[in-house]
Amino acid sequence: MIIHTANALAEASQKLEVILHKVSLRNIAWRGHFGALYYEETERYSRSLASLASLAKNDVELCYLASGWQLARLKILDEEKSNLVIVVSDLSAKLLCALRDLHLSNVQATVILLDASSNFIDQNNYPGILARCEGLTYPPPLSLEDKDEVSQQLKNFSGKSGIKIIHLLNFTENRTATNPPLLHYSNSNHRQLSNKNQTLERVSLRRMAEDLQCYPKVNCIWASAQDPSPFDILAEKLQVASVDGVIIRAIGVATSGFHPLVVISAADVPRIINDLLKTPPFPITILLVDAGLLNNEEELPPANRCDLALLRVINNLTIGVPTDEEEARSMLLTLLSLDTPSILRLSSSASIGLEAKEKDSLECTFQGRCLCRGEDLSFICLGSCVYCAMLAAHTLHSWGVSAAVYSMDWLNPLDENLLQQAAQCKKIITVEEHSCHGALATAVMEFLQANSLNEVKLKTLGIREDVSSNNLEDHGLSMEGLLEMAKDILSHR
Repeated sequence: MIIHTANALAEASQKLEVILHKVSLRNIAWRGHFGALYYEETERYSRSLASLASLAKNDVELCYLASGWQLARLKILDEEKSNLVIVVSDLSAKLLCALRDLHLSNVQATVILLDASSNFIDQNNYPGILARCEGLTYPPPLSLEDKDEVSQQLKNFSGKSGIKIIHLLNFTENRTATNPPLLHYSNSNHRQLSNKNQTLERVSLRRMAEDLQCYPKVNCIWASAQDPSPFDILAEKLQVASVDGVIIRAIGVATSGFHPLVVISAADVPRIINDLLKTPPFPITILLVDAGLLNNEEELPPANRCDLALLRVINNLTIGVPTDEEEARSMLLTLLSLDTPSILRLSSSASIGLEAKEKDSLECTFQGRCLCRGEDLSFICLGSCVYCAMLAAHTLHSWGVSAAVYSMDWLNPLDENLLQQAAQCKKIITVEEHSCHGALATAVMEFLQANSLNEVKLKTLGIREDVSSNNLEDHGLSMEGLLEMAKDILSHR
């Protein structure tokens, strides 16, 4: 979450109050403590709008409430378009999407981004480029010290159509002489990662973005609350959208001759299932981010346990789950060649740290891999869990147990030849960063039943329903957890 220090926010709010009094604007929507103070200290304001502002729980709600208020004034009271000003302190991805929707709905408003602590001015957080890509007016930031210039900007925007954003900074030295870096923003809901915390997902996305520069027919739609900075270099071909309706939007992209690449969070899979089920097959690739266990202390969304189970019921949907960043790259390039829907699921597990290969050297087939041969036991894995299985197999070998490790890579299509090979051990443990219901474990169980392999003993390991932790080890998804399960299945002769 973007945080402004109390002193900085108080100081910036007082400076903004002076400016708003100077331009004599009446229709101001400003929520929170400093908004309430503004209404107390001024006589010329819309009491109905102030009342609505007090109801808003966040800046997104404030924008929708204020725009609804303006629409009512226009339609019901038959007033001319009023000069609506909305004050926000955090230009999140959700808010930017909301402003885009309001802009497309012909709402006329000036949004003041009160950047009290200069959180949105550095190269990682500047939102200007994406705002402009969405058709919003976003001039270079201004300093609150330049009251005349800010006042003039407000007057210039008054009466102009669409959504206009004024980015105000709280420092004495004016930085408008040079434009901020044309990079993307961070969202109040984004999960920030330091350079020391490189995950499979983040490293894969950055390398994918480099590859996608060579694919002019791919149109990227970012509909995740994740930080889109890994796709910075795709600024001109990157759209930001709400997850609601994003599949329908992607269909429009596909019918225009482009291949839509949609990025959404695993937690939002239930919101796209209906559109995926009711639409005919068409070329669209979905990158599923924030999948599996999250790399933070937040509560795990329910869909993170069962996203693959929900997606697996959709006909003709290719589902890939890479083990590392280089496999993720090769899988994506393969999926972009399909003319049917596909999913690539990226987890928040730690990056393996593989060196990036030349794009032309990447190869991918719709088959799994045998990483380690064995005769006593088979680990069948999906995704990055394969590495703890390799460690467990190595330890078992030192105990005189021959354990095989298979990486399925694809949940659909399922490599049945590889499953047939794994079943020869008569003992199988499935390992996945997902619930044991509906994904890999269920697919293996269905395969064994369909092929009358009733003599094969099967144990499953995945995200447990009774564990709230985001640590893989707490769910048994570790070398130690696999060794304990191996001891259990081997003891049953």
